[in-house]
Amino acid sequence: MDSTPEIDDLAARLSQARIAEANAKDERIAAEEAIIAQLDLGDSERKTITTGNGLKLTIQSGMTYSVEKGADESLLPLTEKVTKALDVKEYERWRDSEPDKFAKACQFVSVKPKKTSVSVSIK
Repeated sequence: MDSTPEIDDLAARLSQARIAEANAKDERIAAEEAIIAQLDLGDSERKTITTGNGLKLTIQSGMTYSVEKGADESLLPLTEKVTKALDVKEYERWRDSEPDKFAKACQFVSVKPKKTSVSVSIK
């Protein structure tokens, strides 16, 4: 597809917006880190602060736990987590190759459009 002046302008605006967004993210992270540095939080604690300018801050610390590969599982309190997911490729293959199976299965599957994405790269 050929570019148009309108697409060129929109692409430039998108690129500028993404740069501004990245800068805003960096600024947000710096502000969060500065707020956290002012507080004495424990390993797993929650604090709520109402600021003098009417903002309400909730700061929560926590811990993430993971088990090392190769650990002796008999020494650990573990739970099993089983997840099931639709095999989308197989489901879509059924549409043409096994229409009866597809017709039965499709009554149990909700399909929604994904957000269309636009990526920008600079040559």
